Amino acid sequence: MRPATLTPLLLIAVMCSFHASAAEPEKLPDNAALKYYQAFIAMEDLNEESRAVLQTPASEPLPPNTGTVLKSFEKSLMFMQKAAAIEPCDWGLDESPDVLLSLPPLSKAVTLGKVAGLRARLRMRDSDTQGAIDDLLATMKMSHHMGSHPTLLEALIEYSISYTAEENAAASLYLMTPAQRTQLANGVTALAPFHTVARAMTYEKAHFIGYFQHAVDVGRIILPPDFPEDFPDAKEWRALIAKPAAAHVAIDRLAAFYDRKIEAMNQPYERAIELLKVTEHEVASAQERIRQDPETNVGDTLLAQEQHEDSRALILQARAQIHRAMLLSAIAYANDGPDAAARISDPVTGKPFAIGSLADQSGWIELSSRVTLDDKPITLRAHVQ
Repeated sequence: MRPATLTPLLLIAVMCSFHASAAEPEKLPDNAALKYYQAFIAMEDLNEESRAVLQTPASEPLPPNTGTVLKSFEKSLMFMQKAAAIEPCDWGLDESPDVLLSLPPLSKAVTLGKVAGLRARLRMRDSDTQGAIDDLLATMKMSHHMGSHPTLLEALIEYSISYTAEENAAASLYLMTPAQRTQLANGVTALAPFHTVARAMTYEKAHFIGYFQHAVDVGRIILPPDFPEDFPDAKEWRALIAKPAAAHVAIDRLAAFYDRKIEAMNQPYERAIELLKVTEHEVASAQERIRQDPETNVGDTLLAQEQHEDSRALILQARAQIHRAMLLSAIAYANDGPDAAARISDPVTGKPFAIGSLADQSGWIELSSRVTLDDKPITLRAHVQ
């Protein structure tokens, strides 16, 4: 008796049936962070030449070797564009109570933001305006994604990356048609608001308290050498947290410490904004009035010109909001003139920006806020003609 054999057609049918019945791997949900990680992995280390090119200010011409330097970043820029098209961004960081703090690759993101800004200017110069706009908006979206994990440092990096992108956009407005400038403005307007300093401090409070409570529970207190010295009564607090019997007192003080910070970043911030909206004086006298207002105690809040980390962070938050509004005002100026620009108000003072032409740079304007940083008005220069 001949052994049973499968005909070719039957064999194909069996194989197809087996393939169809095999469980397909579950598709992971879209996550921008996975694309950013690929972008960062593809980045080469900076050399002396690339560092010099990346330091080019937006108001200065691009160095002749810009295109050569940017070629090594093409793969990273491709992944950045893909990441920016995805809304959710989960960095997958370890936030368990036995880990003091985990952060995404912030320095890589800052570098990639500078690279994208330079490529946008290069594309604009080479008449690839749509590609340039895509780069600028993707960079601003990346800035928001970098701030999605709520720590103070990440919020500051968010502000910094967006600031650089806005400077590059403003320097290139004269190369865009009115329709392209409108497209850019619509893209900027559609961006999510900046993450706030108060949000970051609220997260850090919960995380640090959880970390130290866990450390006390397991009897293992380790403070890194660079642990913040501005924690409450630093020396006494460090002594308490190291003693199991007194550690709960230290944790209570830590909670109260953060509560004071968070309160200082909400109510007084709003109060300071209200004072700035109603004053008609020059910015210096307006800020002096805020400093003297007993309800704000702004020595530790918005517009205080001290180098205290938290107060400076609030100033940088305000600058980020102002700078983005300045870009929209510059676009309105380029499209429809000064009256249109005046309809976009400073988000802190509620008043139009002061706008003047630059005598030494034809076609450039400077927008200025009455809010200052390091005793200088917050400004944006834009090439509009």
